[in-house]
Amino acid sequence: MYIDCRPETLFPFFIDPQKMMKWMGMHVLLEPKLGGALRIDFNGTDMVAGRYVKVESNERIVFTSGWIGSDTLPTDSSTVEVRLHKQDSGTLLILKHSGLPASRRPMHLTGCNYYLARLNLLYWAMNLVLIFLQYH
Repeated sequence: MYIDCRPETLFPFFIDPQKMMKWMGMHVLLEPKLGGALRIDFNGTDMVAGRYVKVESNERIVFTSGWIGSDTLPTDSSTVEVRLHKQDSGTLLILKHSGLPASRRPMHLTGCNYYLARLNLLYWAMNLVLIFLQYH
């Protein structure tokens, strides 16, 4: 997915709980360091948890993930890698989720598309507000 902002602008939306909650999750715990905890409560019922494996500022984030209380995809059973590549004036965001059971892939693809679209829309809306404020 292409997002029209630089990687250094986008990166904090993956490591700062307040920024992440603007596009994903109603409660978020993020400790973006090797072995640090990651927990996202989507709606008060559905929660994922994992640990950070790699954090490369403005370029790459890798963490384990799984659903709390799930037998088919328990905590730490899959790996998510987010790569941010500078492209033109923006960022090419590449997300890879490995270790997903086949039965969970459609749901995760739908969820990833939904939340990444929200992130893109959030950045677009923030730019509109800045433009509006600049001219009013």
